[in-house]
Amino acid sequence: MHRFAVSVAAAAVLVHGVAFAQSSPKPSDPEIAHIAYSAGVIDVEAAKQALEKSKNPDVRAFAEGMVRDHEAVNVQALALCRKLNVTPADNATSRSLAEAAAAKRAELAKLSGAAFDTAYVANEVAYHKAVNGALAQLLIPSASNAELKALLQTGLKLFQGHQQHAEHVAAGLHGDHMAAKPKVVKVSIENMAFTPAAAAVRAGDTIEWTNRDVVVHTATASSKAWDVSIGVGESARVVVARAGRVDYYCKFHPNMRGEVVAR
Repeated sequence: MHRFAVSVAAAAVLVHGVAFAQSSPKPSDPEIAHIAYSAGVIDVEAAKQALEKSKNPDVRAFAEGMVRDHEAVNVQALALCRKLNVTPADNATSRSLAEAAAAKRAELAKLSGAAFDTAYVANEVAYHKAVNGALAQLLIPSASNAELKALLQTGLKLFQGHQQHAEHVAAGLHGDHMAAKPKVVKVSIENMAFTPAAAAVRAGDTIEWTNRDVVVHTATASSKAWDVSIGVGESARVVVARAGRVDYYCKFHPNMRGEVVAR
């Protein structure tokens, strides 16, 4: 129901907004809905700018994912608002986000090539960190409606994967991938969900799932690339052999889904 990709300045707006809100009356559900929806629209706009300006395949793939995911989540958000007969309420935080986003897009519009790619992705990393913190510390705890809270929680899992993906792209842009050694990327299984829902890795990295639930789960690739069983309190690993995107699920609980994006 929310997504973002503005700037460090916009991130600061939200971070400061969190600090202020914690010492003031908490935001109402309509205000939370507007903040979340506005942030999603902002990230889509930033991604579309990247698709217009960037020729880097990793940056473009990331931006395409932002458009796809945020537009889908915002569709769910609007549907929930209609169902609950809630009208998102404009507020100071959502207005600040919009103003900062416009300023950042104007700044990025002056850049091109590698300079644009680096600035865009760095902004995505910083903003996702701030937004994920705001979701966890303010928006989710403040939401009164159970369905709104659930949508926010689902969004947080997705956005944590986005942050991880942005960090990987940023490392690649700085040339870190040339010297990087294979690493272990950890995914937690808790409350019947994979977290992060989208894991960004490089070919050769290892995915490690740790089951913190009270039932057995699997991580089963739709492509049949892997199928591992993870007992209660146990972990299982898979080496990602090649670049590409693989969707996976739990065979025992098919509603549990995740994805691995390797480059």
